[in-house]
Amino acid sequence: MDIKQLECFVSLANTLNFTKSSTLMYISQPAFSRHITKLEEELGTVLFHRDKRSVTLTPFGEVFLEEAEKMIMHYNNGITLAKQAESGLFGSLKIGFHNFTLDEFLPSLITSFRSSFPNIGLILNGYSHSELSEAIRNGKVDFVYTASNELPRISGITSKIIAKHSFCAVMHQDHPLAANTRINAADLKNEPFILMDRKESAQGHNINMQICLNHGFSPLVVSYARFVTTVLVLIDCKVGISILPNSFKNLASPRIRFVPLENIDSFREIVAWKKDNPNPCMPYFIDELQKVLHSSHGMAL
Repeated sequence: MDIKQLECFVSLANTLNFTKSSTLMYISQPAFSRHITKLEEELGTVLFHRDKRSVTLTPFGEVFLEEAEKMIMHYNNGITLAKQAESGLFGSLKIGFHNFTLDEFLPSLITSFRSSFPNIGLILNGYSHSELSEAIRNGKVDFVYTASNELPRISGITSKIIAKHSFCAVMHQDHPLAANTRINAADLKNEPFILMDRKESAQGHNINMQICLNHGFSPLVVSYARFVTTVLVLIDCKVGISILPNSFKNLASPRIRFVPLENIDSFREIVAWKKDNPNPCMPYFIDELQKVLHSSHGMAL
């Protein structure tokens, strides 16, 4: 049994005329008749009563007609779905992001993409900075959303800057410098520092170290923390200060102040992906990224 036989059967069941049905199917009448005969032989029963004046469905033919129509519909739907999957309109994408991503852009992008491409599934997972690098390198994720300085140089990676955030000296509101509108990093020379654990966030750790060293001193480290939230709790307890992007302000208690640092390059959040990723859904996500960037920031890829 093949799809052509089923199509011929359904056509004849509707017209009850061999000549008309063969014309509609764009095949000769003898070839059309062979399709019907072959189908009946495979089913082991007669589908039509035939005589010189008329063609009518047998009781079995009437029952089989409904099933044949379903089989044709499923066949055509399957072809459509396969073509859409090949073009990327069906499938899935894996998005990795840092556990403390706070910019509003990512939720806007995901919401917009799901609205435009409801048949492409998005699998989102949070990672540590080091895990994100491995995930994009090994193909565990299709896109990563993270800080530009947290993603080492990996061959074949393309990235787009999504947001920029100022680096701030973060301290308790009772700190003598908390009332300042801006601070020079050199003013932090004698302050006790709380740093991110190098194993959890090498770049987060190194940023504090590098800013301090660039301003002529090595930070006095009194504590290390695995998570940014822990850093903020320790600051709230007046254990020390730290240097963080202002994007973390929403995580902090109202007793903590974020004071911008002078003459420090901004912290950049990016979306990154591999150029040679074969996932057919990739171009649709990149197009949506460009659209949302343009509408929210007036930027383009």
